[in-house]
Amino acid sequence: MRVLVLTSTCLRHKSFANIVIKKCRALGYEVMCIFESKDYNSMNNEYKELCFYKDTTSAIDNHCLASCDEGSINSKKIVDAIKDYDPDIGLVFGTSILKERVFGAPKAGCYNVHTGLVQHYRGVENVTWPLVQKEYDKIGFTVHKVSPGIDNGKVILQRKISPKYFYDPYRMFLHVCKAGTETLVENLEKICKNEIETLDIKPSGKLYRKKDSFENMETIARQNLYEFNTRH
Repeated sequence: MRVLVLTSTCLRHKSFANIVIKKCRALGYEVMCIFESKDYNSMNNEYKELCFYKDTTSAIDNHCLASCDEGSINSKKIVDAIKDYDPDIGLVFGTSILKERVFGAPKAGCYNVHTGLVQHYRGVENVTWPLVQKEYDKIGFTVHKVSPGIDNGKVILQRKISPKYFYDPYRMFLHVCKAGTETLVENLEKICKNEIETLDIKPSGKLYRKKDSFENMETIARQNLYEFNTRH
């Protein structure tokens, strides 16, 4: 089994790659990674990730197939690298939107970790938006097959995450990332062997893009999260 990981250079995504590599080694699978360079939108968030993730790179050495600048994940360079590697399956977390020439290259396609419940929220800020709108029961992660469009492929894994005991939205987001990564890795062998059933979940949630975010969004999310926890 030849596995391809497509992710970014953010610490949460390097941690994803690190954990997947270790699991693949344990299963006797080949694994290589493609890293898309991405910058943090906040030094504060970068610091939180440094505190949250203790081991992000120990297994990555010698497993980098290629790297690219942000927005270049669909370039000819990357497509050619994937074709040369000839993967059986792809695992995606944190890249820009993939085109079919990339996500369709692995024989069994690609599966994505989405930090939201796709029947409610698709796109970006899928932990912050439910907090802003006080939809506390609509926070969690989804693992779905990558298809044309955004976060609209067939769902294979999903779990809700309660905001109880969390007081910082970004810290909760990192917890969702970690839970999604761990759940995918726990089921990796079944996914690779096509032994996992599709869930009856329609990915029909509203699509949020970066342009939809507003200046004091995280402040409102933090206030609402605090209010939720004082009531529960």
